[in-house]
Order: sequence, then structure tokens, then C-alpha cells
Amino acid sequence: MSNFNYYYLICSDGIKNNNDYMIPAYEICVKRLKEKKWPIYTRTKHAKEIKSGDKLAFYLAGRKKLSQHFVSTGVVNRREESKDNLIDIESNSGMISSFLTLQNIDFLLKPVPIKKIIDRLSFITFAGAYGLHFQGGCRKFNKSDYELILKYSKQ
Repeated sequence: MSNFNYYYLICSDGIKNNNDYMIPAYEICVKRLKEKKWPIYTRTKHAKEIKSGDKLAFYLAGRKKLSQHFVSTGVVNRREESKDNLIDIESNSGMISSFLTLQNIDFLLKPVPIKKIIDRLSFITFAGAYGLHFQGGCRKFNKSDYELILKYSKQ
């Protein structure tokens, strides 16, 4: 039995300059992954459960480039508690409680659209309202769902 879990982290379009410009989730996600650092907010689901070695998939919500796609995978190197009361200005998510430092980041050659695999994912209980499963910043899922995303990224 493995001692790690599987999570998908959700990145949404952000706001800049007092609602004048929407920053695409894709840009926010790529920046975070290149820095190998992902913010976890005070109200993020599973925030205290995520640990070193856990496997991650990254999903883009929103309406811009590659929205509603899984675009990358990675592994948690460690979780660092935030010492300051930081607010992410690119996000609507509020105060940052910790950061995940990442390793083994793999940008999927073929990002996987949720609609292509929606009927095969075990955590989607009602396809007509699948968006409910992509709220909260982080969700736990199983190895089979993780492997399904990898499989479809190679087709």
C-alpha cells in the first residue's frame, strides 16, 4: 500500500487592476509551476492533509485558454506554512496559509479536456453539474482517476 495520496489542484482565472483584466488560469498555473511553488489558501479543502510525496494533477477552471482541462502533473516536495498574512493578488481566493513546493512537474503534451473523460472519472457523480467537483482549490481523488488523465494525455 502506498503512503501517498492523489489530489487535483484547481486554478481559476484571476483578476488584475480592479477587475479591468482577467488573468487566464493558464498563465497563473504556468507561472506557479515554473516557480515550483503553489499557494494554499486558508479555506482550501484538504490543506492540512497534503504531504510530501503526494501526487498532483493540475486543472484549469475558468473561461480562457485551456479552461476545463488537466494540463500538468507533479509531486509535492514539501508544504511550508506561511509566516506572513499574504494575499494572492492574482486570485479571488483570499489569504495564503501555506505553499507547496513541487517536484517532477510534467506539462502534459496533450492537455486533457474534462468533457472527454467526464463519464470515466469516479469522482464525478453528476456530469450535468461537473463544475461542482472543481471548486475549493483542491480535491482528493484516486489512483485510477490520476492514471486515466495520464492515459488520455498520451492519445
